[in-house]
Amino acid sequence: MVLVYSCCFWFSLRLGGIIIGVLSLIQAIIVLVLCSIAYGYTDDIKETLTHWINDMELVYTEPVFETILADPNKYLTVTITLMTIYIVLCGLYIYGAYYCMVTLMLGFVVAELARLLALAALLTTWLVVAKENSMDIGQLIGASVLSGFLLLGMWYLWVCSCSLPALVQLTEREEQAESLARLRRLLQQEAGQREMYGADVTHYLR
Repeated sequence: MVLVYSCCFWFSLRLGGIIIGVLSLIQAIIVLVLCSIAYGYTDDIKETLTHWINDMELVYTEPVFETILADPNKYLTVTITLMTIYIVLCGLYIYGAYYCMVTLMLGFVVAELARLLALAALLTTWLVVAKENSMDIGQLIGASVLSGFLLLGMWYLWVCSCSLPALVQLTEREEQAESLARLRRLLQQEAGQREMYGADVTHYLR
């Protein structure tokens, strides 16, 4: 189902899809580089996590931080692996958007949906933790509004990215239907010509 027919009311879905793929690729590369650098600072990571666990009200996230504290390298490795897969999917989406190949775009659409759901959960959790550890209601409201607009924009871009393969499929179906209709008209014309030719031959035989 095609939900939008242009990206940001200016770009075509094809160009917008390529831009979205490139932006997502850059984000994944940044996260990949940061996680790779973090491998050399596991002691600092453990110290920071210990400070958070001891001095902050982490609500329901405390068991998660304790699990990460036990083996930060494992979670860094998992994140690097996921980002590597995501980078490959971004590349396939860009290639698929350029050449209008639906199959290559589907993996990115699913991965981006999972990423947005995870990001929404992380932002919500961060706001809950911030509320428990901060008395400044103004900053909390500002962070909530900013997070909401950020998520809204990212969801809109996801809608654009998943509308592109739907539009390509719709266009292909319309082209197939048009080709079949054209072929049917040609067959009908040929059948009519044969009938006329047969009538002429019968007339002369008489």
